[in-house]
Amino acid sequence: MTDKLKPRQAMQKLADDISAGRWQDLHMIYSEDTEVRHPQARDQSALLNGRDGLKAHFERFFSTGVSLKATPIHFHDTTDPEVVIGQFTYHGRNGFGMDRFDLEACFIWRVRDGLVIDTTDFLSQPLAPRN
Repeated sequence: MTDKLKPRQAMQKLADDISAGRWQDLHMIYSEDTEVRHPQARDQSALLNGRDGLKAHFERFFSTGVSLKATPIHFHDTTDPEVVIGQFTYHGRNGFGMDRFDLEACFIWRVRDGLVIDTTDFLSQPLAPRN
């Protein structure tokens, strides 16, 4: 990566790339030793360590055929220039494209030298299927 992403740019890139189905290189916005926490997860994704762990996570998730589209991110200001907080909703479809669902998201990231070094991602349980 030649241009270092600012914290808001990094989060926006993740949302844009997921929405466009460009998940293959998502792990590259994270540092080699990043730590990603999903406090509400009940599986192996509750704590993901390192860029390789994230790559495997993204591969598992997107191999199911799920697609997600992020709404515009509402950014919250902090006094720490490395920290970004973003709130948005993923509109999703299951792997068969039939069922639609919504996931509310609130991400708290620390970005240093253009890479995500630490994050806590709060994601709701899928809300009731929508038409």
